[in-house]
Amino acid sequence: MAAKRHISLGERLTEILVGAFFFLALIILALFTIVIKGDTLLSQSYTRHVDFENIGSVKAGDKVLVRGMEVGQVDGMDLTEDAAGVRIKVKLMRDLQFFQNYDIEIRNSSVLGGWFLYVELGEPGSGPVAGDAILEGRPPVDIFGEAGELLHSLREDERRLRQALVDSDLLQKVEFIINDMQSFTAHVRDGEGFLGRLIYDVATYDSLQRSMAAFEDAGAKANSAIERLQAAGETIQSAGVSVKTAADGVTTAAGNLNEAITKARAGKGTIGRLLTDESLYDEVKTTVTELREFARRFSSGDSTIGRLAGDDGEFYTSLTATFQAWQQIAEKINAGEGTLGLLVTDPTLFNDAREMVNRVRDAVDDIRETLPIGTAGSMLLNGL
Repeated sequence: MAAKRHISLGERLTEILVGAFFFLALIILALFTIVIKGDTLLSQSYTRHVDFENIGSVKAGDKVLVRGMEVGQVDGMDLTEDAAGVRIKVKLMRDLQFFQNYDIEIRNSSVLGGWFLYVELGEPGSGPVAGDAILEGRPPVDIFGEAGELLHSLREDERRLRQALVDSDLLQKVEFIINDMQSFTAHVRDGEGFLGRLIYDVATYDSLQRSMAAFEDAGAKANSAIERLQAAGETIQSAGVSVKTAADGVTTAAGNLNEAITKARAGKGTIGRLLTDESLYDEVKTTVTELREFARRFSSGDSTIGRLAGDDGEFYTSLTATFQAWQQIAEKINAGEGTLGLLVTDPTLFNDAREMVNRVRDAVDDIRETLPIGTAGSMLLNGL
């Protein structure tokens, strides 16, 4: 019988530490698994169901995004009651309100694979969706599947094109065309034909260049002629505008003249009254007769103006002499000659005259004062 092995304290402590380390690693692994999967064990979640025609490769744990922000994940999936689609169970981290024009679509995370649910909640104006309603989603676009179908379609088109080329002898026709092109290029390379001479014959090239220069010169002259014609056209147009303006002026003047003639015929205005009013005509005639008589008398010298006009300058000479005499008198008065000159220029004579006027005024005042006394004495003597 084998003896029982004795376990030391150190070994027992080592085993305990190893077990504790293993248990701690399991706890850390569980925490990392929860974080990576995005489970919300301690937080409240909200469940919604979305029906799809097909879901591609969507699996539980795929993200749910709203405007690029993660708001939940796919929790599970199952066929619908009629097996016509797939119903995905979505676990949301918040209670989102969907509206009638919402949109849910399965999209690729990247070209390498991976999927997520992209959600548009909709516009509030379209009306809310009940919280327990089953939502409808759009199936994913399988890029690789569509690329495969496109490649298959291209291969089928290629097969049909090859068959059509073989059946219609198109390859032989293309071969004939290629042979003709080779023969044509050989002739050109040998300098045969117009194109060959144009490429390899210097004289032909020079002649063509001179012809092109002549054409350019003719084109420049044609452009110059066109410009002159355009300028002439503008001049003619301007002259036409001036003629039209003059014609409008003539038309307006003719209208005004016609209106004036119409008014004159109707007896309106001065000319109309002259044409239609006989009394005015008689007055004008009388005035002309009187003017003629006045001119006759003026010419014959019967009137004062006639004599003045017909005295050969005697009245003018007499009037000039009179003005000269008055001028001499004024000069003498200014020089202080004569009585008027002294009155105007000698202040002593003026002062004497003023003193004499004052004395006369005083004498008159004395007479006024003595007159009542004399009158009273006369009345008293008459009474006695």
